[in-house]
Amino acid sequence: ALADGQVGVVHRDEAVELYLKKDRDNARTPMQWSPGRNAGFTDGTPWIGVNPNHVSISVEAQENDPDSVLSFYRGLAALRTRSHALRRGSFALFDAADDDVFAWSRSGEDGDYLMLVNFSARTVHADTGDFREYVKGTAKELVRNTHEKLVMRPWGSVILRK
Repeated sequence: ALADGQVGVVHRDEAVELYLKKDRDNARTPMQWSPGRNAGFTDGTPWIGVNPNHVSISVEAQENDPDSVLSFYRGLAALRTRSHALRRGSFALFDAADDDVFAWSRSGEDGDYLMLVNFSARTVHADTGDFREYVKGTAKELVRNTHEKLVMRPWGSVILRK
């Protein structure tokens, strides 16, 4: 397709340029295992460039840091592994009353979980929307959070268990 929805023949170079704008490789780099050569990804030459930040951001740099992104995601994976509700429980979406918040619950043998994710660059209070009573209820436990209990900083998240 050409501009304005027209159909026609496109030169190969133009087609490649259009394809590259939508290609996922623009957002991917080799796994950053270490700050060493090629981020520890390969002894050869990677087919796609290594991110220069591999010197400070790598598995090796985060391995023993309990506050690292790696540790956070390992904790999420462990939580899902031990929770029937998170693996196989029923699923329900909530109206977050905020277009930047995605909210859902999972319920199963081991309880009910509420997950909230802030997809914005601003701070969001988690006690709004049609899940308000869930959040304000007394029988809840903070399971995982990137920030304060009922406040999600930009790009933050909260997991509550009833």
